[in-house]
Parts: sequence; structure tokens; C-alpha cells
Amino acid sequence: MARPIACLVPLLAVSLLAVGCGGGTGERAPSSADYGKPVAGGTVVIGVTAEPDNLLDATSTSSIASDVISAVFSQLTRLAPDLASAEPEIARSWDVATDGLSVTFHLVTNARWHDGVPLTAQDVVFTHELLTDPVVGYSARSWKEFISGCVAEDDSTVTFRYDRQYPYQILDASVGVILPKHLLEGLPRAELAGSEFARNPVGSGPFRFRKWESQASVELVANDDYFQGRPYLDRVVFRVIPDASSLVAQLESGEIDICPQLPPHEAARLDALDAIRVEAYSGRNYTYIGWYSGNPLFESSRVRRALGMAIDRDAIIDALCYGYAHPMNGPVHPMLWSYDPNIPALPYDPQGALEILHEEGWTDTDGDGVLDKDGVPFSFELKTNLGNQIRMDAVVMLQSMFQKIGVKVQPRTLEWNVLWGSVVDHSYGSAVLVGWSVALKADLQSIFHSKSIDEKFNHTGYSNPEVDAAIDRALSARTFDEARPDWWRAQELIVADQPYTFLFRLDDVWGVNERIRGTVPDPRGYYLSLPQWWIPESRRRR
Repeated sequence: MARPIACLVPLLAVSLLAVGCGGGTGERAPSSADYGKPVAGGTVVIGVTAEPDNLLDATSTSSIASDVISAVFSQLTRLAPDLASAEPEIARSWDVATDGLSVTFHLVTNARWHDGVPLTAQDVVFTHELLTDPVVGYSARSWKEFISGCVAEDDSTVTFRYDRQYPYQILDASVGVILPKHLLEGLPRAELAGSEFARNPVGSGPFRFRKWESQASVELVANDDYFQGRPYLDRVVFRVIPDASSLVAQLESGEIDICPQLPPHEAARLDALDAIRVEAYSGRNYTYIGWYSGNPLFESSRVRRALGMAIDRDAIIDALCYGYAHPMNGPVHPMLWSYDPNIPALPYDPQGALEILHEEGWTDTDGDGVLDKDGVPFSFELKTNLGNQIRMDAVVMLQSMFQKIGVKVQPRTLEWNVLWGSVVDHSYGSAVLVGWSVALKADLQSIFHSKSIDEKFNHTGYSNPEVDAAIDRALSARTFDEARPDWWRAQELIVADQPYTFLFRLDDVWGVNERIRGTVPDPRGYYLSLPQWWIPESRRRR
């Protein structure tokens, strides 16, 4: 499922299998798995820049919430390392019907909810019904639009039926964690995000939820009865530290063990320390400016293109990312099969940008250095989030770049949940510099399709019937090869319209205390290996 990124380098495309350490080169093995025989016990403290919005997968929208949820809950299946096939989880096996219009999943029989109640096929059916209810507003609901039904054959067998055969049938059935019917079926669906369960969840995964202290921490403990075996760690604490410099300081002092948002400029220095290792690999996220279409300044695609041409992306990457970022030219990650390699980079051309703005009627009529039109100056707020030094510094650089073409920008930084709240309810009103951590399938529908214009993630209010048609054709294709031309066409149109100015994609850079063993950087999610993390007994917190 797609997720916005609150952190510095935090789930609709994906980076694939290149993993490595240092400068994103992939030259050093990042895994800590080869450290001897794992033993149970110990606590890991993870520093995060914001607390979750809530801990119910159906309603949460933050990547930090997703990280916690992934440790507390289970899925029907999970994506294999090849990013094309599925691996068993709650479903131990599955059968595809001869006509390709149904898939029957056979569930493990020893999975239990953390309150001791068995997990059954009825929970899977309930979850599907909840996630497809528009009242709930699940962010990946569109992924399930071709599923026509979900039926429990018995307690350990469930069948999904489809309107058509297409490549993502297993993934679409499995997206979203399985939720407990016995605890949620009586709750009003419009009120789930504010429910007690969303604050105090009961899952079936390797860790149990223990407590959430507001603006301080979320604590998990090992699930002794986990159906795949107890995790090695006794306890996992997500500690909220909004300031990036404080995160680094606490990693150095040993107050936290994991820094998922390691500032790139600190990576080389910290990697030289005996007590810390840096794990870097090709990430799934990109940074962009979203132009709110309801603002008259940004109504014209030519104006949006001109603003993008005023940005020197290479200068931002060189100054702020220290070799851990790469230019992003469009909405699909270049390592996904649906990526169009022919998408041209938006040129850095301030003079060309100014010429376009003049053609659009923007001139400096009063000589104050700011373009104006019909008495309105070209001036706007560019908002980003506190605790993300790259974004805060980028906004300052962008202010200077826009000033060179007579556009006045007022940087504004907000606490993440405040900022993202204004984005998802479309009230931010101007321009926003944020990030998007991309999902594990080709999906432009939730961000760029007209049917999503009133939903959370099409926050710019973008609509283009030609894009809609291309996306619809791609999603209806039977094979990847059949879908590819339409994904390429959608990308071409979106880049021409520039609802986003795509800036760069960041590598994931993690700072890890050397005492933590078993970590495995993985584009599917760093915390996928969390049940295998362990700490030598002599190195545990006292």
C-alpha cells in the first residue's frame, strides 16, 4: 500500500534488489546476519520523527504507522523478493482456477489473535469487506476493484473471485493486513480511525502491542505464540524524536539503536565509528513539489512546467544528499517494470521558464522584482515538514531559485501530522514539498486518476481524461506486456501536465548500533526481517 513519507528517508512503483552501503554504490554487504548463533532476549529502540496517525491499517496514512502495523499484524501472503510472485504467510498455499477467475487460499490453522482467539477465513472475508467499503476510505481500495467476491469455504479456506484475469490477482487479494472480525465488526466504520482499537490494536503478528505514549513512544513486545515462531527480541520501542540532529546524537550516545532517517551528510562520519554501521540501499521513495490546482497561480500546466524549469535539481542533490539521491523524472520508479525510460528530464532553464511565464501574462509591471498579473503578485507559500533537514534546506534553496525568475516564495515548516492532515483534506492551498514511498505494484490511480480527485492522495486535484483512460486500460490488461504501453502513455501525459514537479529519489540510509544483529536491508521493507533481529546477551540494555 502506498504511504506518504514523514521521515527523512522512509509504501506507487518500487526500487528493486540493489542493496549496499556507503554512497548508494552497492559495494559493501549491508547485512548483519552473519554474526553467530541468534539468541532470544533484549530491547531495540528505534528513533522516529513523528508518532503514527493511528494503528489501524484500514485508516492510517503514515509510513511510521505502517512500520508498527507490519510488526503487529499478518497478511494473507507477502511479496517475494523477485517482486512478482507471492510467499506464504497466513495462506500456506493457494490454487488458481483453470479460467483464472478465482483463487482459493488454504490458511494455516495455528495462527491466533493476540487475545487468544483463532484467526480464521471469516477474518479474511471481514477484512476484505471492510477494506472495500468506501466509508472506511482505505488508501489501496482501488487495488481490489476487480475482486467480485470473497467467500469462506470453511475456517481455513477462503476463495476470492475476480471480474477478469490479470497479473496482480494474488497481490490485490493480499494487500492490507488481516483484521480481527470479533473485535471490529460492531464498530461504526466511519469512526474506525478514532476508535480504541486504532490506538490499542490486537494483531496476529510477531509482536504484540503494549502501549502508546502520545508524542513519546510506541512499545511492542514479543508474541510468544506467533505461528511462525517467537521473534528473538523481547521488546521493540519506537521513540519519537522530531529533530533530526537529536536523532543522530541519540544514535551516537546509544540512547537509540536504529536511526531510519539518517541524514546523508552524517553517513560517512558515523560509518567510521566502531559502534555504528551504516546500511544504505536503493529506496522506494521520491521527493516532489505538489501544486494545488485550486490555486489560480497553478491552474496552467505551462506555468507549472516553467516553475519546474527554474529548479536546479542537480544542485539540490549535490548540496543536500551526498551521493544518496538520484534525479526523478516522472511518477514511476525507474526500477519497476512499468517505468518508461524515454521520459525526458525537465531541463534546468531559468530563462526559458521566464519566457513561458511572460507568454502566460506574468510580467514585473511595478519593478519590484516580483512578477505580477492583473495586479496579483506571483507569490506563494511552499510548505514542508519539521524534522526533515533535507526538505527544510531544499525549501530555502528553492526560494532562491524561484527568486531568480521573479517568483516570491515564503517557506513554511509544519509538524508532520499537521502538514499531512492539510494535504489529505486538500486544504493546504498552495504548494507542498513532501515525499511518497512507492508501493510494490504499478499503480497511478490513487494519485492521478480523476476518480480519486476527492480522496486522500490526489491532493493536487489533478484530472486528465486521457490519463484516466490510459490507467484504466493498463489496469485491465491481462499481462504485464499488454499493460506496458498504457503505463508509458500515462507517464508521458502526467509529466507533460506537471501536477507534481518531481525532484529526486532517495536511497534508504539507516544508522544501526553494531550490537543489533540480523538486520537485512530489503526494498520490500526494512522491518521485514524484524523477527530475526537479535542482540548478544553481553550487549543488551540493562
